Amino acid sequence: MKRIQTVLLIGIFLFNPYATVFAQLHQKTTDGKCFEYDPSDFKIMKGQLGKIKIGMPINDARALTHGMTEKVEDANCFGYGGGVPAFIYSFKGKLLFSLIPSEQNTLIQILVFDDDMQTENGLNSNSKVKQLLEKDPQMKVELNEMNSDEYYSDEVNGFTYIFRTNDKNLIGKYEKLNTDTAAMYLSSKPIRRLNKKADWISITDWKKQDAKEDSIQDLPSLISAKASVLDFIIHNEYFTSNEYKVERNEEVVKVAASNSAGRSWTIHSDGYLRGDLNFDGKDDIIIPVTVLGDNEDYSEYYLFLNTGTDFSFFSKYNSYNIADSICNKKNVESSKFNLDFISFGLIHGSSLYHSGREKLKQNYSHMTDFEHYRLNLQTRKFELVYESELIKKQNNTN
Repeated sequence: MKRIQTVLLIGIFLFNPYATVFAQLHQKTTDGKCFEYDPSDFKIMKGQLGKIKIGMPINDARALTHGMTEKVEDANCFGYGGGVPAFIYSFKGKLLFSLIPSEQNTLIQILVFDDDMQTENGLNSNSKVKQLLEKDPQMKVELNEMNSDEYYSDEVNGFTYIFRTNDKNLIGKYEKLNTDTAAMYLSSKPIRRLNKKADWISITDWKKQDAKEDSIQDLPSLISAKASVLDFIIHNEYFTSNEYKVERNEEVVKVAASNSAGRSWTIHSDGYLRGDLNFDGKDDIIIPVTVLGDNEDYSEYYLFLNTGTDFSFFSKYNSYNIADSICNKKNVESSKFNLDFISFGLIHGSSLYHSGREKLKQNYSHMTDFEHYRLNLQTRKFELVYESELIKKQNNTN
């Protein structure tokens, strides 16, 4: 269920935003004084753009943009959920950068568009692939499977170069690992289009995921979260002390009804998915639970948000209702969603669909290759961002 990925990149574009967001920039300066923009005042550095630093209050960051044109859009246009704004800045019609805050009103993302702004090693938001290779001969690009953009994460300097490409003009060559679930790709050395320019630089306070991967499994808060799931199952599935039993071993904890025809809930010891779903810079977790019963086989997903000190239960989701919006849109009867991984602030997976004409409940006549959902913190629901074409399965279910 884990996507092979060297770095979690947050705050990338999911769709082409230029036509809708930046084409309508109007002059609305933050003050009326005469102002001359000097790009040397906005050096691109680790965790900051000039004096604008990741983690500072967003209003303090905005105060450092006097004289520029400010446009405020919903951060959904950058792929962010939660209803936070994106502050977009330009000068004399030239797009400069964008600031994105967290719900706590601290700056968590800076997107740099102006190629006059330089990094400390002389690169910029429009540097060519071959220029990046000169600085980092070990450079690898990775593919954003949602829109075929590619990106290069400069781990030394702490920012990411975004390349707007598509599946017909990629910089790297990617090996597809699994054709049965959502697409998964390895990183690649740049092998073509070495003159391709980057489209922007993303500055954030990301850390290598590999550095945190080993430690999170041993966190007492993770153990506590799994204990909370077990307690929730026992006390919310209408068990009494005589109606269930708990089986434990090194691999699973299983709660089963005493009646052999009843349901069972299984929590795997290493079963969790992690990723920042509310864009506060901290990895949240989803604990999947396998539910088996009479002619039933589905999953429940328990979401815990990272408070900084522990994991706080947020909501439970059922694989039968996550894809309801697609059922309504495609006029199919029901669905069963399978969660594969968390990345880019989204959950990723695929679904099976009942058209309503199948003979058996276990049969599904349609499916998708991949679906992407964003968490809405207000409604506590996952909202559809993008889905692949609904495919009819070639089997006897028709």
